[in-house]
Amino acid sequence: MVEYPQGWLSKGIENTGSVQAAWRTDPQRSGKSGCMADIGTHAAHLAEHVSGLKITHLCANLNIYGEEGYWMMTAMYCLSLKTGQLVF
Repeated sequence: MVEYPQGWLSKGIENTGSVQAAWRTDPQRSGKSGCMADIGTHAAHLAEHVSGLKITHLCANLNIYGEEGYWMMTAMYCLSLKTGQLVF
């Protein structure tokens, strides 16, 4: 399991000129996935590196709660590795 908290994004700092926060919270720039696609690739690379196996399948569930600018996003990824093992 990989946890990558982004609590700093809940403070509205994208309105203070923070470039990192601005693109992560703007669907026009980051897409519907927000920063989850960016963070998810790090989790996937970590799973492959630690296991020494390649990912063959991916299933993800993305949930967004709250109002625009003050929301929480959670994601759950299930990876299938080359040997058939599942990683959640």
